[in-house]
Amino acid sequence: MRRIEQSRLLGLTASRPIGERGNAFLSAYADLDCGDAFGIFADLSRFFGNNGVVATGVQTDSQGTSLMAEASGRRSFIDSDLDWLAATAKAAVGAGVRALPTVGPSRD
Repeated sequence: MRRIEQSRLLGLTASRPIGERGNAFLSAYADLDCGDAFGIFADLSRFFGNNGVVATGVQTDSQGTSLMAEASGRRSFIDSDLDWLAATAKAAVGAGVRALPTVGPSRD
C-alpha cells in the first residue's frame, strides 16, 4: 500500500478593479510543512475595445521569478471571427479563424 504524504496549504487570492477597464489580481500559496514550497502570482490587466485585453504579470516560486506580458482579442466579421494572441514569457504568437454558419434562404 502506498503512503500518501499530507501537506497543510495556506492560500490567498485577491482581485480588485482599477478604474473602469482595469483589474489587479494576486494569488499566493505556501505549504506550511515544507518551507521551499510556495508561489506568488501578480497580474495587471487592461481591457480595450469590446474584445481585447492587455496583461502583464510576475510569478515567483521556489524555482525562481518569471515575467509575462500578453495581448489578445477577437475581431468579428460577417461570417467569421479572428482570435489573436501575442505573448512573451517564452514568446508565443497565434491566431485562429472560426467560420460561422451561413444563414440564407432555403432551397425548397
